[in-house]
Amino acid sequence: MKINAEPVILGLAEVVRETAGQRIRLVLRTGDIDGIRIKTTINSTAALRASLPKEAAKRLEHFRQQWPGFADARASQKKFAEEKKQIEAKAALTMIASDVPTPRKNYLLMRGEYDKRGEVVETAPPASIMAVLEDSPKNRLGLANWLTHRDHPLTARVAVNRYWQMIFGSGIVKTSEDFGTQGDRPSHRELLDYLAVDFMESDWDVKQLLRKFVLSATYRQASHQNAQTTIRDPDNRLLSHGPRRRLQAEFVRDHALAISGLLVETKGGPGVNPYQPAELFGRNAIGSSNAKFNQSSGDDLYRRSLYTYWKRQIPAANMRLLGADGRNTCRTRREQTNTPLQALVLLNDPQFVEAARVMAERSIREGGDSPSERLGFAFRLATSRRATKPELAILLLEFNDRLKEFQADVDSAKKYLAGGGQRKPAAELDSAELAAYAAVCSLIFNLDESISSS
Repeated sequence: MKINAEPVILGLAEVVRETAGQRIRLVLRTGDIDGIRIKTTINSTAALRASLPKEAAKRLEHFRQQWPGFADARASQKKFAEEKKQIEAKAALTMIASDVPTPRKNYLLMRGEYDKRGEVVETAPPASIMAVLEDSPKNRLGLANWLTHRDHPLTARVAVNRYWQMIFGSGIVKTSEDFGTQGDRPSHRELLDYLAVDFMESDWDVKQLLRKFVLSATYRQASHQNAQTTIRDPDNRLLSHGPRRRLQAEFVRDHALAISGLLVETKGGPGVNPYQPAELFGRNAIGSSNAKFNQSSGDDLYRRSLYTYWKRQIPAANMRLLGADGRNTCRTRREQTNTPLQALVLLNDPQFVEAARVMAERSIREGGDSPSERLGFAFRLATSRRATKPELAILLLEFNDRLKEFQADVDSAKKYLAGGGQRKPAAELDSAELAAYAAVCSLIFNLDESISSS
């Protein structure tokens, strides 16, 4: 007899314990069959073993899901799977670049026209700068390896020059955007080479590089000039004195927030929208007619300028007026500007008006008991030095004049205090006195020394 069907393995739902002499009767009710073969066994796992997957990998996975010894591991896996699901649900999606499986062919375009292809060219960095790395892939990873290779003559030098420009105002190579034949020659070539090698040997440690700059004798020189150095080194290319320049636009705003105590130093997170004129957005503004400006609130108004949200055609108004470049083109250095509009921004922009008022409150609470102590405290916050006696005398005269004006017209003092910013003035302080201190703090912050690095 030949049986073509798969055998059916049956097991008892419960173990039957029989005594000697007992019999078990098995009744099978079947239809029309040709024959049947029955085999019994005392192995209680026969039915279970018959139900297991035949493939080794599936059988192992089955035991991982069923065996009691894996109970803790299964519970831990379930917990982490739920956490992963929650994290992925909260995460923001972003586009990333990836390499195509089969690189496309590149052609030399005749006269630059995309539809007139010439000979096929190989994907490779310019060999005139440094030879191609033979063991590196021809993709973005290969380009990164090529750029950061120790023998590359440009990457470390360009990076060091940019950081030098940030600290000293002008790079060792003044044209930081052009190291080619059209750019300026380095003022101190050996220094640039040394710093580039040291930067690579430190594993590209930016903090160590900046520490080396600011602790150097060159940086710690006084910024005073005399007639001789002005004639021989008018642009300070020979580093005959310490650098003196106005702070960058973002630094000016951050400086105002820091000395007033408003700066929120939270790191990371999405961009924020501090005070800006709403007229820059909408139908009559540059860009989309549907663009709207939703001003942030709370701590987001006082985040570092690094987190200020910029649209390409609608930059932050106060940053733009203070010298920040637009985002339409890439710029490696900014031109030094000094215009009347910048003074108007520092005197009237809500961000700076509010900072001056909060700085006045801080001076009253922390500066001392007398006006001279409080004004000296505010001056030192803004300039990082103590005021001289003539300077303090001028500040006291200005304070007394403002105090008399505001005491004579308390309503104007209250209007002045309510003139800028979301934060309300301290109710427990005298309005006329606070307004007078706020006006003088605004004056102090507008001093050239307050917004300059020297």
